[in-house]
Amino acid sequence: MDVSSFLQRVWNYAEQTNIEFIQSGSHRGFSDYGLPDTRGFTPHLRQVRLYQEDTLENLNLKGGQPSQVKLWLTHDLLHILFYDFIFFNVGESAFSHYESFLEFHLASEAFAVWALDYQVLAKNSHEGLAIQLDQKQWREFQKSNPKLPSFGSQALGKDITQLYLTGHTQYLQLGMTTHPAYEEWVGHELRYSEKQRLYAQMWWDDLQLEQLSYRLPEITKSYIDEAVMELTELLLFPSTQWESYLKSLNFHGANNFFQEAPKYQKKGSFTDYRFTPLQALSFDQFKISYKEALEIKRPSASDLFFFYQLITKLPVSDYSDVDLNLLQNITQAANRDPTLPPSLWESFVAIVRKKETSYFKKIDLNQFQQKNLASVFFLP
Repeated sequence: MDVSSFLQRVWNYAEQTNIEFIQSGSHRGFSDYGLPDTRGFTPHLRQVRLYQEDTLENLNLKGGQPSQVKLWLTHDLLHILFYDFIFFNVGESAFSHYESFLEFHLASEAFAVWALDYQVLAKNSHEGLAIQLDQKQWREFQKSNPKLPSFGSQALGKDITQLYLTGHTQYLQLGMTTHPAYEEWVGHELRYSEKQRLYAQMWWDDLQLEQLSYRLPEITKSYIDEAVMELTELLLFPSTQWESYLKSLNFHGANNFFQEAPKYQKKGSFTDYRFTPLQALSFDQFKISYKEALEIKRPSASDLFFFYQLITKLPVSDYSDVDLNLLQNITQAANRDPTLPPSLWESFVAIVRKKETSYFKKIDLNQFQQKNLASVFFLP
C-alpha cells in the first residue's frame, strides 16, 4: 500500500469511529529549540491533540504530501486504533491491571511503528518517522546478519513486538557488521524500545499516584504479538473482515480507557507535570503551583515541564531570539540532568517572569479543571 492510501485509510477510520481532534492550547515551533512537544498524547481518551495553529482543514490530512506532521498525527491515531482493538476484544477494564496496561500500551507502540514505518514508509522508500529504514537495504542487512527473516514478515514483526515488551530480541544484533545503516537501525530500535518500556512504567506509576519507580518492566509470556500482526493485516489489506470489524465497533461509554485509575478517581494528590496538563488544575491550584514553581531552587523534571507547558502557551514569535537560544541551551542541559545549575534555572525563571502578564492575559478560566485531562503524556 502506498503512503497516501495508507494515511487515508487511517484517517477514514478516525472519521468513522468519531476520534476527536482538539486544539491543545500549545503552539508549534518550539521543537526547533529542543523543547518537548507539549500538545500531549491521549490515546486513552480517543483524542488527537493539535497545535493551536492547526485545524483539520489547513492540515489537509486526506490530501497533499504526507508531511512529518501528518505522519506523527497518524502515529498517534494508530495507538488509538490498537487501544480500540483491545477494548473490542478484551474490554475497557484491561487497562486497569499493571501487566495488561504495560502489555497493551507497549504493543500499541509496536503496532504504530510496525504498521507505519515498516510496512508502509520503508516499503515505499519514504523518509521514516520512528525509524529510518528502506526495504531496498534489506538484502545488504541480511548479508551482515544472516539471522534476519524476510522484510515485513510476521517473524520480524513479532520479534520487534517482543523487543518492545521484554527488551529481548531473537534477530536484532549489534556489532555483527560495519554497515552503518544496519548498526544505526538496530541501535535505534534497541534504544527506542527501552525508552518506551521506561515511559510506560512511568505512566502507570503516575496513574496510580505513586512516585515514579524508573524501572524497566519485562512483559514475558505474552501473545499480544499475534494481535499486532492480525490488526496490521486487517488495516493493510482491504477485506470484508475489515468492513465487518468497523461495523461491529461500539464505543458507547468508552470515553476514557483509564477511568478506573486512581488518578481519575482522585485517590491522591501527587502531581507530575510530565503527565499532568495545566488544564487539569483549578485556576486557584494553577496560581498556587505557579508561585511555588517560581520559588524553587533545585528543579525536578516535573518543574521543568510545568514551565514548558506554560511557555508554549504563547506563540514562538512572542519570544526574542536571545530568549529562544537560552531556552535551547537550558533544554539541552536539562536533558542531561533536570536538576539544572542555579544560574540556568534562574535564567529559565527570568524568561517566565518576563512573560507573566502575557500568560495571564491569555488565560481562559474555562480551560481549567478539565477532569478528563487528569492524565496526559508529555515525555518526548
